[in-house]
Amino acid sequence: MAVAALGIIVISGSVFYYYVIYLPNKPSAVQETIGAANNADTPKDQTPALPTPQQIVGPTTVQQPIITAKQVGNSFAIGQIQYTVNSAKNLGSSLNSYTAPSKGKYIQVNFMAVNNGSSETSINTGFYIVDNKGRHYDTATTFMFSPPSGYQEYSSSEGVKNPFGLDMGLNKLKPGFSGKYTGLFEVTKDSGGLQLMMGDGSSQGYSVSLGI
Repeated sequence: MAVAALGIIVISGSVFYYYVIYLPNKPSAVQETIGAANNADTPKDQTPALPTPQQIVGPTTVQQPIITAKQVGNSFAIGQIQYTVNSAKNLGSSLNSYTAPSKGKYIQVNFMAVNNGSSETSINTGFYIVDNKGRHYDTATTFMFSPPSGYQEYSSSEGVKNPFGLDMGLNKLKPGFSGKYTGLFEVTKDSGGLQLMMGDGSSQGYSVSLGI
């Protein structure tokens, strides 16, 4: 802090004395205003606040579905529906004279579903094929495919209309009823070791070896 000096001379006879007195220098009104502003801008405590318990988020664990291996002819339940894959067949690249040949090949999967519950429900489950290279194939969409006798075409495209205005995804069963369905898949020519994957997206799923 700046100070001011005051000199005083005292003469006593032939001796004189010189005194220096230092006085505090009072800041001006402008300096007081600037100092107050600086003090207001300087935080009193710069220690970062610790997060509250609600702010501390730990790692989450996502439960992966348990996949159970099955064979053609085995039965298993997903929810209130019991499924049995009856057969699977490689149809080659051509379905009929009305459908353009595939660059890959068509796989036909025939299965039965029984509603053992007490209410009508859809059989639209996670329903797709995986090959030995880990590639996934959903059901193919074709309007000229004829399922085997006694079966109806299964489609996972609920809400998609065919040329006659009918919903392609009406795969629903009333309680106590059963139905036979055919799923058609288009896979690449080099696909092998095909597995039919079925599940409801929860903790349980099934992998059915098709033997193709």
